[in-house]
Amino acid sequence: MFALSSRFCMPSKVLCFGSQNPTLTGQHFSRKTAAELEHITKTNQAISMNEVKATYLLAVYHYTNLSLREAWEQCSRAISMAYMLRLHQIDNPNASPALSSSVLDKEEKRCMWWAIYTLDCFSCLVSFIPSGIDELSLATSIPAALLSKTPASSLRPATLDQARLPDYEMDWSWCVLQDSSSGGAKLQAALIFAHSLARETSHLRRVAHENPRCNLQDQLKCLQQKWNSIFTVLPSWFFLPARHERDRTAQGHRQRLEVLNVCYITGAMASVPPLSADLRWPIGQWQDSSTMEGRWKTCITYILNIVAAYREWAPEYFDKADPIMLPITWTAGSLLALELMNEALVDATEKLALLDALDAAMASLQKPSRYWGIASTLLRSLEDLRGKAWIKLNLQAIFQLAIGVWSPLMPDMPKGSRTTPEPFIPAAPESSTMSETADRSLDIASLAWAPDELLSTLEWFGSGQDTEVPLL
Repeated sequence: MFALSSRFCMPSKVLCFGSQNPTLTGQHFSRKTAAELEHITKTNQAISMNEVKATYLLAVYHYTNLSLREAWEQCSRAISMAYMLRLHQIDNPNASPALSSSVLDKEEKRCMWWAIYTLDCFSCLVSFIPSGIDELSLATSIPAALLSKTPASSLRPATLDQARLPDYEMDWSWCVLQDSSSGGAKLQAALIFAHSLARETSHLRRVAHENPRCNLQDQLKCLQQKWNSIFTVLPSWFFLPARHERDRTAQGHRQRLEVLNVCYITGAMASVPPLSADLRWPIGQWQDSSTMEGRWKTCITYILNIVAAYREWAPEYFDKADPIMLPITWTAGSLLALELMNEALVDATEKLALLDALDAAMASLQKPSRYWGIASTLLRSLEDLRGKAWIKLNLQAIFQLAIGVWSPLMPDMPKGSRTTPEPFIPAAPESSTMSETADRSLDIASLAWAPDELLSTLEWFGSGQDTEVPLL
């Protein structure tokens, strides 16, 4: 943000703000960049790569500082600009001659496109908003190198047949098989692939929730095939969170852990209603997913895998972690809190293990909170939810409540017969005398609800029959 925004400032301003608090510097340059971008738009100037980069960084800045309307608008604008610059068609052999450029320029454009793609995935996961990218039209290769580590002379153009994003029904194993010039580039490809799986699963959850009559069996089967392709391509050591000699660097280990966590949350999302996909992990003991209890246990197993991966994170990993880890961590902690509320949980040792895992998830949110404003808010929400773990719920109630934990910044959540335009973070009732529950329904209408200190309240138990989750 500083590097791009400083293009629009006098040298004296750059020196002045560059030596101050990073948060204040970010605020200043985000405002400056937004003003300059608005001026460029009003004067109808041609779109440039610098404008796309600045718009992308503004979206990231607003997302992580909870200026959500600005974030959604900037994300949509970045996608539109990328399409207008044809960044999704860099490696199309039938592309216009105007797209031709040097090898280095093409690689930079590929990096820009896939950065926007992963931002779109982030938006889908945290907001439950449909994707703005049509995957069927993509003809841009995965970056073959890390530009910061690779001299321009060593870059080789990738062909569309080797590395383009394939059609919807094709196997995606290409993304880790291509002849990349660095291990880091292969990890980037694996992370993009994991993002795409998470985005697709989030999309299917949204469709199943909004239109329960929609038949998604073909899409779920395709998702299953893509999921299985991961384990036929990547080596077995890749799926073990402990650092391996083939990670080579600390950055390589961190990126591999990020890939694993995105895969874990995808498996968890697909395990519980309204979806019924059976995405199995090749390591560990797994429950029979033919029952509701088994599917919930499968979900919790994936969540515990996320916590196990975080136990392998070195302190310095949090400084450079992908921001998508923040909502993943919050969702993991929220689901652990719900499992602690499960009335079927009676084993004291298992309860202590879950509490320990929840504390580890909260610690993983606390560490990056000085860098990301969203982390502090998610952490406060999780602390509040942990304090309500004494409530006892049956599995049906847990499934109802879990609707909201997959997308912490959902802009429009059903609340009985009405909706609210504000995003939400779940907040438990401040005063409640709820006792042990069996199979009877929950009556939360009379409970007092206090608004969250930053975001609006989610009536997370629902109100009325129309908010129930159909059990498949």
